[in-house]
Amino acid sequence: MLSSVRVESVTHLQRGSAEVVFNLQVSGHPSYFAGGVAVHNCHLINNARQGGYRKLLGALAEINPALRVIGLTATPYRLGQGYLTEGKHALFHDILRPTTIEGLVHDGFLAPLRSKATELKLDVTGVKKTAGEYNAKELEARVNTDLNNYEAVREILKIADATGRKSVIVFCAGVEHAHSVADMFNELGQRVGTIVGTTPPETRARIIELFRSGELRFVTNANVLTTGFDAPGVDIVALLRPTMSPTLYVQMVGRGMRVAEGKEDCLVLDFAGNVANHGPITAVEPNRKGGGGGKPTKTCPECDEIMGAASKTCPHCGYEYPEKEREEKDPNWALGDEDIMGAGRKQRKLRGWVWRRHISKASGKEMVKVSYYGENLSDQAVTEYLPVLHDGYARDKAWSLLTQIAERSGAYLGAIHDLDDLCVEMNGSKPPQRIEFVKSGKFFEVKRRIWDADLEELAVAS
Repeated sequence: MLSSVRVESVTHLQRGSAEVVFNLQVSGHPSYFAGGVAVHNCHLINNARQGGYRKLLGALAEINPALRVIGLTATPYRLGQGYLTEGKHALFHDILRPTTIEGLVHDGFLAPLRSKATELKLDVTGVKKTAGEYNAKELEARVNTDLNNYEAVREILKIADATGRKSVIVFCAGVEHAHSVADMFNELGQRVGTIVGTTPPETRARIIELFRSGELRFVTNANVLTTGFDAPGVDIVALLRPTMSPTLYVQMVGRGMRVAEGKEDCLVLDFAGNVANHGPITAVEPNRKGGGGGKPTKTCPECDEIMGAASKTCPHCGYEYPEKEREEKDPNWALGDEDIMGAGRKQRKLRGWVWRRHISKASGKEMVKVSYYGENLSDQAVTEYLPVLHDGYARDKAWSLLTQIAERSGAYLGAIHDLDDLCVEMNGSKPPQRIEFVKSGKFFEVKRRIWDADLEELAVAS
């Protein structure tokens, strides 16, 4: 039997780079047998067998071949590599999604975001890309100009003052850019702090303390205050750092989603075009190597396959988008002031639902079709498709959703043998009282299902 090991002390090792290393001194022998490892911000782990994390975990697995690893992250994907479960040598085998951004906002654990179209729009046309991301040197040279910095800071100040915002974090394209933007704030009479990778720990801690306390209203940074930084009062996130990385995009705007007393929401000022590039944070999907990284995607209404927004035919099931839909811009990506949280959402009270076995006309594959009927007979039925018999990601996503719905509705899936059994069981279960949905072209996407218990909790909270 393995005995437990007590951690005697944790020492922060100062290194010559921005990398932070901690040494754990354990009781007894300095080497110990790890039965399990929990990794915070596990999106930093490479899908390939490369990098410090994989080296450490590989060494621990040599000691204990039965080593179990669990990772925690809000962004389970990597630039150019897809989800953390994808690839021949991916460390993780499954992704558990116990909640959603919408759910956490609804329950009061996260503050909602608002996005606002800015007058200044940084132009990155022609900037080269390296490993799927903008070349750092070229990007900084392109955006770090006196005119850009003046226009951006002027607009930030104008909006912050007009809306009464008190805590502003600015993400910049590099170290020089962060200092240049800070200099512009100073020239316009504002006190500002700047944090970059080489900022001494004492100085960094002091700036963060002043920022959190409200004594410092503005902070600029470069590649530092993305993962793990916590300042609940942040009510403006200014993006002066264009990125092709969906992870970096979500991590940056996520700094404004902490809840704080008196804070209703956080305003995202997207000078960099990241919201238009990646879409609402409630619908971000990873970009993969060779997949045109960072461009908006859409989901096939037949099989849930994710593809580029310009695709005319689903590469998985063969569904062909109608000619009219090909020509019209997907309204989910016509971004306006509120679209960072997903636009056009509607709520409808229901009188029931019907589950049916469905066969795709395009592919001939079977799936489940769910129709939600509004309390008014004139309401158009809202229909969604669950490709539970398909392969790969589409199937896994469908089963994950089905399991959640069944749990809430009181259905038992343990004795299901085929789609007919499934539909009989679900039709005999309790439907939600309301749904929240968006419409894209002639198809629907159900974003949330609300049962009695949710409404009772809402009534008690209010």
